[in-house]
Amino acid sequence: MALQASDSPRPGSRGAVLAAGPGLIIGPRPARVLVALADGTQHTLQRRLEALGADVRLLPSGADVLPAAREHLPDVILLELAPDGAGLATLAALQREPITHAVPVVALARNLDLDGRMAVLDAGAADCLARPCSLTELVARVRVILRAKAREDLLRRRVSFLEELAASDPLTSLLNRRAFLDRLHLEMGRAAITGEPLSLAILDIDGFKAVNDRFGHYVGDDALRQVARVLVERRADDDVVCRYGGEEFVWLLPGVDRDVLLDRLERLREMVAQAEVPTGEGALSISVSIGASTYAVDAHGRVSAHLLLASADAALLEAKHQGKNRVVFLDVGRAQDPEATDLPPEIPIDTGHDWRRAAFAGERGGGGPSATDALHLWDVWHDRAEARRDTLAVLHSSIKILTAALGARDAGTVAHCQRVASTAVAVAMEMGLAPDEVERIKLASLVHDIGKLMIPEAILQKPGTLTPAEWEVVRQHPERGAAMLQDAEPYRHLVDLILYHQESYDGTGYPDGLAGRDIPLGARIIRVADTFDAMTSDRPYRPRKTLEQAKAELREMAGRALDPNVVEALLRLLKTMAPLDVALTMRREDGHLEACDPVP
Repeated sequence: MALQASDSPRPGSRGAVLAAGPGLIIGPRPARVLVALADGTQHTLQRRLEALGADVRLLPSGADVLPAAREHLPDVILLELAPDGAGLATLAALQREPITHAVPVVALARNLDLDGRMAVLDAGAADCLARPCSLTELVARVRVILRAKAREDLLRRRVSFLEELAASDPLTSLLNRRAFLDRLHLEMGRAAITGEPLSLAILDIDGFKAVNDRFGHYVGDDALRQVARVLVERRADDDVVCRYGGEEFVWLLPGVDRDVLLDRLERLREMVAQAEVPTGEGALSISVSIGASTYAVDAHGRVSAHLLLASADAALLEAKHQGKNRVVFLDVGRAQDPEATDLPPEIPIDTGHDWRRAAFAGERGGGGPSATDALHLWDVWHDRAEARRDTLAVLHSSIKILTAALGARDAGTVAHCQRVASTAVAVAMEMGLAPDEVERIKLASLVHDIGKLMIPEAILQKPGTLTPAEWEVVRQHPERGAAMLQDAEPYRHLVDLILYHQESYDGTGYPDGLAGRDIPLGARIIRVADTFDAMTSDRPYRPRKTLEQAKAELREMAGRALDPNVVEALLRLLKTMAPLDVALTMRREDGHLEACDPVP
């Protein structure tokens, strides 16, 4: 609809520029605008917006905005705020509704002062104008909001795309291992609550290595895609399919019991056998061995998700042992939880030898374990390694949640913990500690001050010197942090490092006054890294020290508050670090770098 003459802006006015400028579009389509105003200006506004290419829908005075917003799915809503507060209630309803909570709302109201407009913005409005207002200004504000929304929509699509990439296998487009394990734990918890069965199957392509060796990896990739295609065709809407690794796939079937599971798996096996993979020597037929298991809370109680996975994996091994190209089912109760397996001490695990391959090949080296024992040992080692990787992934995610909670109280403390972790890891590696211990020190460093969540903000943010009573509260943070984590299984191996990170080498520290080697080495390393960062960071009550001042003070504290061996390791690092690395290590919390001379 074109602008009427009475609505047209004067030549040379700002409105003329707006009308002639870019149209109101979101990507390739017109912007959808929902107008819920109470006076006659809405028709004039409609003509203005439609002249710029917008798709405008007017609501009669007093009409309910929420149903119209659900139906129209607007990009922006122009909402009249009635004096009785009904408009604020509508704004709140739009914010609560999942389908409309991200839609920007421009609120208009009469007799609204600055405080009133601020209250409307706090309630969730994207903008607020006081009546009477210029239509030209209103259109301009709508345009600005739509530009911002277009950028947000594009960013949201890109983030969604990246999330899909991070969760999918690039060859088959199925879920990858990490994303599948997240779903497995979710579905396991749901099955325990609802009482419905949860079935799982692991598929392995038979003779896959021989296919790669004979025809090349391109044919092997085609075989993997063929199995993935069959899986996608056979799955139900609620099923989860994943490429678990190599030539293994996993199929998770919520709500499916044993009988239905076996029927579906047998049909799947037949479909894979009928599929053909083209090669330079003609079509190639492939087959899969399938191991399956079903969990039901009534029969098995509360068990680990890894137990269901281990049961299906054990069934897969049995299918291979029986001759391949078959389905084998193993009840959850017959498998052993990999997290609680006790190995017979007389049978060693040699991770440098593939016992699984040796067992299938019938190899029985002099004095070595039997084929059955070798299979069992390989699987236990494999499952333990997988369980440990899964536990570490969960632990890293939860560490991020804990640091985010600490950051909500004090962002400076989080930055401090991250710097302490970087320094502590470097020192631990310099001292030649094992990788597992380095990882433990890193995680403990990231949350070593988590007990500060329990310190009143007035003390935590106090700019001046603390009183003795306030200092006593601060001294309690190692104990409080350890108490927060000691009952959580994934964090138990970090508790001693958190509890003792303020102990002094000479026994004058807290909370228990430990001395020397009675203090865990990881805690001694964190104490040195913590002290170094405190020296080289600005504080409200004192400026930071220069690098040379910090090094001199570290030497003075060695043998007293600090472990001299750890101090010596840090000084060696500082001596070999490049100037920029030192500057980054000693950066201010506001992001500025100290100008450093080359380290002697």
